[in-house]
Amino acid sequence: MRLSMLFILSFLGLYLSAQSTSNTDSSSGTNNDLLFYADIMINGFEASTRERAALEFEKLFDTYLTDNLSLSKSAEFLKYISIQEAPDNKFKLITWLIDRGSGVVDYRGYLAYQDSYTKLNRGSQIDDSTPYNTSSIDDWYGCVYYNIMKNGNDSYLLFGYDTNGKYDNTKILDVLTIKDGNITFGAPIFEDKESLETFVNRIVLSYSSDASVNLNFNKGLNLIIHDHLQARMGQQAGQGPTNIPDGTYEGYVEKRGKWYYKEKLFDHVYDEAPRPKPVFIEAEEK
Repeated sequence: MRLSMLFILSFLGLYLSAQSTSNTDSSSGTNNDLLFYADIMINGFEASTRERAALEFEKLFDTYLTDNLSLSKSAEFLKYISIQEAPDNKFKLITWLIDRGSGVVDYRGYLAYQDSYTKLNRGSQIDDSTPYNTSSIDDWYGCVYYNIMKNGNDSYLLFGYDTNGKYDNTKILDVLTIKDGNITFGAPIFEDKESLETFVNRIVLSYSSDASVNLNFNKGLNLIIHDHLQARMGQQAGQGPTNIPDGTYEGYVEKRGKWYYKEKLFDHVYDEAPRPKPVFIEAEEK
């Protein structure tokens, strides 16, 4: 009887050890697969290859996120996507891009809470109507977010960028409101610089893809600051008119829950607008 019990205990120990090893191997395998597909999704040479990798990455990420909502584990593939945590730790905003070639870029997004996640479904795109519209998780316009900050009890400011188009990029400042289970993008809290004392739902800056434009919150000045853009003829073949920074800055100051336009923040003007070598993801957005 004693020998039988020892045998059973020994067998059980081996079984549990094997299960633990199997689970570890499975987790490691998923992480390796995610890294493999993420690398191809971002760095693949052919558009068709990137798209195929993106499909596989999204399938695997859905499974991964179900078991890792906190995203606290250090997985190497995470460097290929943007993860912005809300200042109050209520959720994480996860986004990434898919370069489909010929200036066409698609986006994927998730809101990960402590016990669940919601997928953002791209149903529109950034255009001239974007500053005036609101949207939901089912008609998200798509971008990669690089910063998030609190803006009242139920809302957050989102800073993102969109590289759709052959000649122009876009920076966007949006409002995310989460209240009573409803998720809304956009709110009339930004003063329209073209019509003071009226307010738009978003700030949208379109500029030449060979220029660098900053849009972010400056803690030292307690202001939202961005480059002032000036209309010029583009220098890329076939580009036509575009916007580039002229070396001055403008921004917004918060008053009673709204952001009021400040026309000129600094006096210094460069002799020539900065036009650095294009960078796919700027340092501030990593």
